[in-house]
Amino acid sequence: MAVSTDDTSMFSTDMNNEYLQLYRRPNFTIPELFKLSLNAVNSSFLSEKRKINLRKSFIKEYQRLLSGVCNT
Repeated sequence: MAVSTDDTSMFSTDMNNEYLQLYRRPNFTIPELFKLSLNAVNSSFLSEKRKINLRKSFIKEYQRLLSGVCNT
């Protein structure tokens, strides 16, 4: 499962809003939303090298955000 937007201008939405709606309504947890992000990378048409780099970037940022939440 992954999250995407088909036509951001037609539907007046973006990825931030899509994730926010999943968080608010079906009550997805932050770790579940993170997993959805990784699923999107894994199912993309990017080269394997770019997928690896993007996954590393997502994981690094996720850990940074978590450490900020835990330190407040």
